[in-house]
Amino acid sequence: MIANSFELLGYFAEHIALKKTQKSTMDHVSIKISSINLNGSTSVLSLKFEFRLDYDDSSDNTIDYMCGYLLKDEHLKEMIRTGIQPDGKFISTSEIDDLVSEMVYMVFPFLRQHLYSLTSDGPNPILIPNLDIKRLGLRQGIEFKRPVVDPAKIN
Repeated sequence: MIANSFELLGYFAEHIALKKTQKSTMDHVSIKISSINLNGSTSVLSLKFEFRLDYDDSSDNTIDYMCGYLLKDEHLKEMIRTGIQPDGKFISTSEIDDLVSEMVYMVFPFLRQHLYSLTSDGPNPILIPNLDIKRLGLRQGIEFKRPVVDPAKIN
């Protein structure tokens, strides 16, 4: 990507639906980009990240983060504009996926820390490991599952 072609403007938790108890244990975490939007007049690209959290005693917990980026490059703006269809769906190309991957890479440490802070009120906070998050894009999400332990294999 072109150096300095965008900058992170900020992020916020747009929607939080989180129900857990002090005894809840995390079973599954998934992360995906659920929407993309470009404001043509301000050149602000918005990405919505959806974190889905399933505990052993509750499911359908979601936290949606909205992240804003200022696009500084006209070529990038045009690429995004052509990808957004009239019905709101988005057609991605490898070049757009590369751009989004860089954006994800920039904001993910902040989202990771916020998620930990939201869930650190009990003995099982969510701490997503450090990983190469660039594979999270418009075409695929990332999932983490707690391994199932076979009691017969425990000494």
